[in-house]
Amino acid sequence: MTKYCPRCGTPNPDDALFCAKCGYQFPQSTTTPSPTPIQPAPQSLPPQPMPPITQQPTPYYPLPPYPQGPSSLDKFTNYNRKYLSLIAGIFTGLEILLFAIFFMLFFISPFTFPRGAGPYSGVFGTLVGASAIYLIIAIFVLIIGIKRSFSGSFSFVLGILAFLYFLLIAVALFIIPHTSFVSEGVELIIGSVFLLIAVIMGRSQPQTSTVYYQPTPYTPYPVQTSTLPVSGIIAYVFGIVAAVLTYIGLGGATSISSLNGVPLALTGVFYFGTSLGIVAGIIAPIGLMIGLFMSKSKFGKSIRDIILAVALLIFGVGQMIVGGNILSNGLPNTSGLPGIIAGAVDTAYVGGILDLIAGIFVLLVSIFLIVEDTMAITREVRTTYYPPPPSSPAGGMPPST
Repeated sequence: MTKYCPRCGTPNPDDALFCAKCGYQFPQSTTTPSPTPIQPAPQSLPPQPMPPITQQPTPYYPLPPYPQGPSSLDKFTNYNRKYLSLIAGIFTGLEILLFAIFFMLFFISPFTFPRGAGPYSGVFGTLVGASAIYLIIAIFVLIIGIKRSFSGSFSFVLGILAFLYFLLIAVALFIIPHTSFVSEGVELIIGSVFLLIAVIMGRSQPQTSTVYYQPTPYTPYPVQTSTLPVSGIIAYVFGIVAAVLTYIGLGGATSISSLNGVPLALTGVFYFGTSLGIVAGIIAPIGLMIGLFMSKSKFGKSIRDIILAVALLIFGVGQMIVGGNILSNGLPNTSGLPGIIAGAVDTAYVGGILDLIAGIFVLLVSIFLIVEDTMAITREVRTTYYPPPPSSPAGGMPPST
């Protein structure tokens, strides 16, 4: 806008204070701006009561006891499993290896005679083959004793070798001239076949079934797949029958005292000691089968291990009997004996020494294992187990029961 000077009439901007031409001072406006109204302070609302909070109480789950250091029993158990079992396994493998060499040399010796083995050539040849298989078994046992582990492949190979060993012993009983050991041979053949079935069933896949459990608030649809150990049970049953039949068959074979001047079978005390090993072979699958039935029990593993330790103890006693019997006869007198027979006798004597030492360590290991597993059962009885805290579902606390 433009305003005019009242003195000279010159136009000037509306906001000019003086006239641009004559310097006239324009009068100022006396209007004052209206004050800004003051807003009243807002009144605060009275405090409102909080609604009650409903919360599911958290269940109390006691913490496990504070872990303590290993006790003296735990240290001794570790020493037993780490050192004593290694010594027992090595000596056991070595003494079986020496006895296998003894049998092989002993059954080869008739072929070194001037007249040879005569009509018993087939018998001794078959027994040499059985001794060779026994030698291979001894090597596997030594490896197991050093590694202190027994895989499924090892058990399968040992089972096949034992099947062949008993089969050859049965063939030798069938072809002995002028004698009749048919019943003992049949028992050994049936026992070896049962052993083969047990080995094959032990390698087969277990049958499975689905077991549904009662739902709980925290797991509304629980499903658990369990294994029915049908094949394992059949394998252990056949193994037990095989051990019994071979025990009876070998018992009949010990009635042979000598053939052609060469002892063919173990003496009575040898058979007694060896029979304890076979008894251990009967007890062991019983313990494994009980372990299958009690796999869901917190005592199942300990009870199974105790039975296996008892079988190991019986086997150790058999070792001590055989070794003690050999040493009780004193140092062997091999003067005048053919070299191969003298070597066999000396090998048997050294094997008897190792057998006695191995039996002592096996006995100690088995006793300590029994004590360990018994203490484990005692701890299980005294221990109170609490259920683990349930996981909260998505969106909040676990539902109330």
